[in-house]
Amino acid sequence: KGTKELLKLETIELLCLLRYARQYRSEVYNARLLTHKAGAEDEELKAIQEKTYSDYEDATRKVWVIENILKDRIGYYPKKINDDFVSRYHARIKQSEDKRMTMRNKVNKEQA
Repeated sequence: KGTKELLKLETIELLCLLRYARQYRSEVYNARLLTHKAGAEDEELKAIQEKTYSDYEDATRKVWVIENILKDRIGYYPKKINDDFVSRYHARIKQSEDKRMTMRNKVNKEQA
């Protein structure tokens, strides 16, 4: 997704996307290491190596975009996003949705 589309998403969706994007970037990095270790003597292997470098760069940039959006929204981006983090964040959202916001009537000075 493009940056404009990412900006329209809810924060919890961005957290889940960041988790996925980091996982994808890690997989691309590991593929990049494999092609690097294999050497670049074959032309086909060189093409694969260039593709993995390009994919890694794109994945890294997307992770940075999501992290910056989260940093703007919540003041930081989480170092590690696991199931526990997402469930606690979701629980905080539910808690704030359930809280009623009411104001008491002003108390007269004469009654107090």
